[in-house]
Amino acid sequence: PKSKQQLENVVFTFNNYGKIDGVQFALEEASARNVMGDNGIDELSRLTLLNFLENYKTAFALKRLDYIESIFSDDAVIITGRVLRTTEQSQEFKDIQLTMDNQVVHGNVLYTRMSKEHYIKRLKNSSKEWINIKFGGTTIDSSQQNNTFGVRLVQDYFSNNYGDHGYLFLLIDTSDRENPLIRVRMWQPEIDKDVRPFSMEEYDILTRGTNK
Repeated sequence: PKSKQQLENVVFTFNNYGKIDGVQFALEEASARNVMGDNGIDELSRLTLLNFLENYKTAFALKRLDYIESIFSDDAVIITGRVLRTTEQSQEFKDIQLTMDNQVVHGNVLYTRMSKEHYIKRLKNSSKEWINIKFGGTTIDSSQQNNTFGVRLVQDYFSNNYGDHGYLFLLIDTSDRENPLIRVRMWQPEIDKDVRPFSMEEYDILTRGTNK
């Protein structure tokens, strides 16, 4: 937007021959430190996740829809959230949304579960928008599934006419370290202190029936 300026740190990735192999926006310092901190995860996995998250952030800012499409598994579970404006929060609107498949209104947030195809199509429809994502505090947990990690980030999302603050949960499969895949993507708004955001523990309980 004309009224705003954007400043980003840039990361250069070099190959074994000293040539620049990639350029991407850096994660915010606090988020990068959380990823690379002493969290019980091996260094190679932490570096893989750091590089992946930097590319994820860059792809949204630069509208790299081909890359975004490639990093979601075909059967990915994708749940988006949108904070409703006051004018949208009529009872009539809520009743309509609650009768639609894969949509539900909770409080002032509309949650939508969609397929990868639907999610990419929606991104293409909004490809003309200016988008910027900022990541704050980040936590990483190992899944019970090998080479799979739950990454929870505090996310600030900005676009031409919309913005929100909340938690983004990504279940990332790093079995192929050169091409990690997102198997779950879930967004939640900043919620009450008595209700914690979705995490790897909740995912394992839901999918494996474990008790913790």
